[in-house]
Amino acid sequence: MNERSRYIEIENQLEQISSPGIHPGLERISRLFECLGHPEKCFPAIHIVGTNGKGSTSAYIESILRESGMRTAMYTSPHLVHMGERLLINGHALSCEKWEEAAQKVISTVKENAQLALDPPTYFEIFTATAFLLIASFDVDIAVIEAGMGGRLDATNTLGNVLLTIITPISKDHMEYLGDTLEAIAMEKFAVIRKGVPALFAGGSHTLCSLFKTECLKKETQGVIVPETYTVSTKNVSLQGATFTLTHNNGNVYADIHTPLIGTHQIANSAVALASMDILRNKMDKITEQSIRRGLAKTCWPGRMELIKHTPPIILDGAHNDDGITKLVESLKTLGINNDKEKLAIVYASMKDKEHDIALKKLSGLKPHLFCTEVPEMERSAKAEFLRKEALQYTWASTPKGISDPREAIYNACQDSSIVVCCGSLYLIGYIKSFILQEATFCNEL
Repeated sequence: MNERSRYIEIENQLEQISSPGIHPGLERISRLFECLGHPEKCFPAIHIVGTNGKGSTSAYIESILRESGMRTAMYTSPHLVHMGERLLINGHALSCEKWEEAAQKVISTVKENAQLALDPPTYFEIFTATAFLLIASFDVDIAVIEAGMGGRLDATNTLGNVLLTIITPISKDHMEYLGDTLEAIAMEKFAVIRKGVPALFAGGSHTLCSLFKTECLKKETQGVIVPETYTVSTKNVSLQGATFTLTHNNGNVYADIHTPLIGTHQIANSAVALASMDILRNKMDKITEQSIRRGLAKTCWPGRMELIKHTPPIILDGAHNDDGITKLVESLKTLGINNDKEKLAIVYASMKDKEHDIALKKLSGLKPHLFCTEVPEMERSAKAEFLRKEALQYTWASTPKGISDPREAIYNACQDSSIVVCCGSLYLIGYIKSFILQEATFCNEL
């Protein structure tokens, strides 16, 4: 059995012991942590919540902390290829043996506790418990913890030693669980702010910023809104990344900061990471301007505006909601990637419960050739033909195609294009990375 198959086996075991679906609430995970000896309290953490940009912001911060000489952990979701990607210790995935050992401890704990056996935790709760158990065993200096879809009732909100709370941009997503207005969703996110623990917000509408300030006052803590405290000046954006200058209201300047991650939104994400380090530098003298620069410049975050160097070039991006697609389109336009300058093809897939109609409308503004596809063996994935028919109400460079097999869709997209963008779902990106782009024969066909 190869490594990926072993990870899948562990994941299956965790799924089997979990209750199906999503059941908001902290009672089950809190009981499980108590039975495990409270690993969630055994390490200092930075807690990152929000709708978009959580993953790349986490990656920036972890890279900076590691470059500052600290032993780090980073917990994110979802994974692209295998579950081992979700937890990195000092930038590296753990062995299957480590995961198996921790998973068996969690599984046996659930089975042996009468209350947990009757009301099992959800998969995300079980997975989070396993990850926190592993983090606690490695004696890390600090852990960067990305929340799942929620905030107040998210399993990660059980953390017992939070040094800083970060809220990335908020948009409408998972509305069936978080609320049907932007304000309601924001309050679910802001609820993770802890008394006396500094909080930082990436910013948003005047209403959201006011809600954030009110919550910080209630919790008697320092609240920083990045656009109100810092000024960003962009120097350049290209397929090699972006360079910008960040100036604090107090006059401090971080000049010519470089991020290798592609996209105009990565300037905002890296600015959030840099601003958070400004706060932590008061407590951690290992963090310096030099380690911040090195950490940002060395950051890697697969599947988000990730450039695959083939002919034609392929960009993989997991953007799937309104805000994510908007940022993808803005970035591509800034890079000059649209059919006015390039022969652009888009390979698009979406989950049924996402706003694919809005995404398709915004993608059509690039005037691309469109190839709708789907994620094989995934019930949640919208059918390629359904997406194709939905796309017909918008204007494209040619009549949209519906091709269910992503491999075939990409092959067709590459035939007469100068660049191909695959987007709409992280599940699609994961499928492409694990089953398509690793195949030498397919790469040669490109």
